[in-house]
Amino acid sequence: MRQKLEKWGIECIAADLLDRSQIGQLPKMPNVVFMAGRKFGASDREDLTWAMNAHVPALVAEAFASSRIVAFSTGAYILM
Repeated sequence: MRQKLEKWGIECIAADLLDRSQIGQLPKMPNVVFMAGRKFGASDREDLTWAMNAHVPALVAEAFASSRIVAFSTGAYILM
């Protein structure tokens, strides 16, 4: 997928989204499309599911507080 995206002119930047410092080093952009997540209901690694669907979005929102963010959900309920 990375090669396909790069052929389309999309720059891919690898980062561990569970690492606040790596998120903080990502280039700041005015617009962010957030599509990272892990399907709820996974029978293994409930801790990772929680982290990817609750903790990581909070870290990204904190790091990109000045950006407009569009977030896509995998079907999880989000209360605001």
